[in-house]
Amino acid sequence: MIFFATPARRGRGERAPRCAALRPLTSTALCIGLALMLAAPLMATAQATPPGACKSFHYAVERQRLDDLLRAEGAPSGERSFLLVGADRRLREIRPAELNPAGRACGVEAVRAMVFGCVNATLPDLLRALPAPDNPFAGTLWERSGLPNRAGAFVAMFHACRGAAAESFKITP
Repeated sequence: MIFFATPARRGRGERAPRCAALRPLTSTALCIGLALMLAAPLMATAQATPPGACKSFHYAVERQRLDDLLRAEGAPSGERSFLLVGADRRLREIRPAELNPAGRACGVEAVRAMVFGCVNATLPDLLRALPAPDNPFAGTLWERSGLPNRAGAFVAMFHACRGAAAESFKITP
């Protein structure tokens, strides 16, 4: 758990300040921070992947692994469906014409699959760090509110992995 210090209040007649009180960061900030920390090394590895090695990533296989992971973590079918359809929609935004030479060597489907592979590799650690994955997420995720913290972790990790893939395989405008 990550903590930050806040100044202690001085009461009347106190000669010295008390020790600073420690308060935990919100699970949302923790979620986003962990997602960025966990995704960066994986996509750096993707940059160092020899040409053609990324062909071992298959979209349907990685997507099914992610569905299985969410099921094992207790996500109900409606939540899993919402998250996977939302991820599919955002991965379709990665277009073949936007890929750099390394991305073209892999192919757009392999690049998209690598995003799912990154989420598969990093999401379990992030979910273990959540204090209450079933508690409601304080915000809107992909235009939907009332989802649990687990969904917030998924969306944060997905966007971290997608962003890392964009840096590795897309031509920047």
